[in-house]
Amino acid sequence: MDDNTSTELLVTAIVEHLQGTSIESQLQKAAQVAAVNPFLRVSDLKKGIQAELVRTGYERKLRNAVYQYLQKCDSKPIQQATDTEHAKEPLSHISKAQANWDKRIVKSLNSMCTELSIPLARKRGEKEQRDIQVKWTELGGSAPDLSAFRPVYAPKDFLDVLANVRNPNANIGDPTK
Repeated sequence: MDDNTSTELLVTAIVEHLQGTSIESQLQKAAQVAAVNPFLRVSDLKKGIQAELVRTGYERKLRNAVYQYLQKCDSKPIQQATDTEHAKEPLSHISKAQANWDKRIVKSLNSMCTELSIPLARKRGEKEQRDIQVKWTELGGSAPDLSAFRPVYAPKDFLDVLANVRNPNANIGDPTK
């Protein structure tokens, strides 16, 4: 089916959908009011009615009705197409790359905490918990010395990891294989 035929079928379906609705009767009344204008010549009737529909806002209402129809009718095929596309291409290689990156971050954090003799996570005592609750609003204002801490990863490392993610289904080598 070519584009013209599918467009004609779509226009026919939209017209059938709009027949008998309130928008059709409103458009018809507005067109009749525009047609009886004594200053409108018969040769300019089509343009005059279109201009009047634009001026009164009915063109916008018609566009909205068509848009709503298209959204209602076209949402299912688009969703099915995206579902089948995802079914064709499993994304397990991305999950593996993410897991490797997470391991790399955790390893970097653990080594930094070991070097600085800082526990990564620990249970606070009751007294320390009360002190933190009392000083909670002041904690954001205090600036501890962070010079001993380094970035967990460099942006270049992240770029390298992203660049090395390979889809196992992609043919990167010889296209004849």
